[in-house]
Amino acid sequence: RSEEQYRGLFEQSHDALVIATRAGAVVDVNPAASRLFGRPPERLRGTTLLALLGEVEPEHRERLLEAVSMGVARQLERIQLKRGGEARWVELSTDPVPYRGEPHSVVTAREVSGRVRVEEERQRLAALAEQERRQSQVAASAAAAALNSSSGSAGSGPSSAGGGYTGGSRAAAAVSYALAQVGNRYVAATAGPDGFDCSGLTMTAWRQSG
Repeated sequence: RSEEQYRGLFEQSHDALVIATRAGAVVDVNPAASRLFGRPPERLRGTTLLALLGEVEPEHRERLLEAVSMGVARQLERIQLKRGGEARWVELSTDPVPYRGEPHSVVTAREVSGRVRVEEERQRLAALAEQERRQSQVAASAAAAALNSSSGSAGSGPSSAGGGYTGGSRAAAAVSYALAQVGNRYVAATAGPDGFDCSGLTMTAWRQSG
């Protein structure tokens, strides 16, 4: 009865389960392992862990095979498993188990590709948010520089009566240009047009303001 219950859990597990001898020969797999490795169970049985994990980085592969041969439990880092040009992220672990009266190991492969994609998207969005924050800082710094500069030049330049501009109007134009660049990329040591750093935007804003 207990063996039937074990078999049911083995077959229904969402994680890929591979039972192997201490020498690394595969003796049994569950349906999830068949899906992960892209082969029917009968083609997986009789192969080796080395063959299944052939494209895994040697360091991780050797650590797993060592744990199986020693009959010890081991949790590996998240690794990338490549099959047919498709890369999947999995978490591998191995535990010693008895199988038909003999010492074996069960290798568990839990696919975490979805989790990895979510983490990558979160990092991408965080990077975009940081870029937007830096862009806003650049624009604010350029605007502040323009206003500070205008305090010393207000009233200078051609008179408004003569159709020219005052220092204040030029500063306003520079501020307006700087604020309009919010959304452009922050690029170090660049003065536009596709990206700016703080000093580059300040210089370009003044140039554009006449």
